[in-house]
Amino acid sequence: MDTYSLISTSINFILILINIFIAFFLYKLTSYFIDFRNHWIFKIILILGYSIISQMIIWLSDPVNILFTLFGYFILLIICSKSKLIPIISVVMILYPIIIGLNFLFINNPIYEELIHSKEYILILSIVQIISALIKLLFWFLIHIFLKNRLVNIKQYLSNKIWIFIDMVCISSFLSILIAIILPPTNLIPMGSNKNIILGNLPYGTYLIILSAILANIGVILLLQPLIENVKMKIEKQANHLKEKYYNLLENQQIQIRKMRHDMNNHFQMIESYLEIEDIAGAKKYFNQLKIGIGTLSGKQFCKNQALNSILNLRHTSLEENGVDVHFNIDIDNHLGIEPIDLCTIFSNSLDNAIEASLKIPDLSNRKVVLKARCEKEYFSYLLTNNKVNPINRKQELFISDKKDSNSHGYGIENIREIVNKYNGKLDISYTENEFSLFLYIRLF
Repeated sequence: MDTYSLISTSINFILILINIFIAFFLYKLTSYFIDFRNHWIFKIILILGYSIISQMIIWLSDPVNILFTLFGYFILLIICSKSKLIPIISVVMILYPIIIGLNFLFINNPIYEELIHSKEYILILSIVQIISALIKLLFWFLIHIFLKNRLVNIKQYLSNKIWIFIDMVCISSFLSILIAIILPPTNLIPMGSNKNIILGNLPYGTYLIILSAILANIGVILLLQPLIENVKMKIEKQANHLKEKYYNLLENQQIQIRKMRHDMNNHFQMIESYLEIEDIAGAKKYFNQLKIGIGTLSGKQFCKNQALNSILNLRHTSLEENGVDVHFNIDIDNHLGIEPIDLCTIFSNSLDNAIEASLKIPDLSNRKVVLKARCEKEYFSYLLTNNKVNPINRKQELFISDKKDSNSHGYGIENIREIVNKYNGKLDISYTENEFSLFLYIRLF
């Protein structure tokens, strides 16, 4: 092997190594937004795909490479990711303009164009390629270092609605880069009739558009942190509200218990009076009423999660007070891998709907709600069934409330659906004329 071949081989090896590192940091950045399939082969495919995309040559006025790269990038994420379609589209909208913009800027510049058309400067061209690759590596490394602690668990806080909002912000950058490269703006500055200033052959307008698009999408990524903090604050506020309700419930129970103790002698005297006249049935009836009253005051321990337990107690009490035949069968761990606020949202929204449907049943003997929730074999399953008499108003996948103010209601099931989609679970809703059933399951780990 001659010296030239040895140098060429070494340079190509260095470029491949640098591109693999670039692909690794792109993989890490992408993992903040979407979940990948567990098998290692998909991670290898993704890194190899990123190594190709990150060095794809993008020429001015060449639609083939830029559209081929876009299609390939989208298919790559579809194959390697287990997330839903909307987050995958959002990742493409955010990262694709930055990747393609950098590729374009490092290829379409005076230095590179001068060297690539000259056989005398092949070694210098190789050095320029290595320097360009190192600059891109440094860029993605700094992005990774800056964001790795700021975007932790971002997937748990971004719903489909937020992703769509992000897409709406990024669409201008996405389309701007495509149009600016495929149909570059003119370099002529009009100065009146038959008078123009020619800026030369360099695509200055395209440079400006691409730089603006790259900076805009970097700004979108940086804005995700305050967005997450805002969502966290909202979640904490909801959690505190649930805890406040729970503490108020406990306080009311304590007050009622003190009253019950104060009246206990009177209750004993009433039971004694029934027994004195040998009215056993009356004594049993009074005793059962007294037992039910004490039972509702004591509160039940449905699960170890305090906020969720308060929700279950409040709804259980409400159902019993309205004459509903209610059965709760809860067997879940305190550490599910599901955010507590998400778990509370599932239980509270579905039970509120069940309570609402039960209250519309005039025959008290027909009011029934059965809830089963458990963790088994790495899955959380949830089944809620309730009797009903009201018709179900449904528009495609959207369930519409039959309340008078339907604009303010009807989002309970949609909130549950978003949470199930967030954890890549399955939601199944079925109903007949007299019964409504909601079933879901989520893989925990």
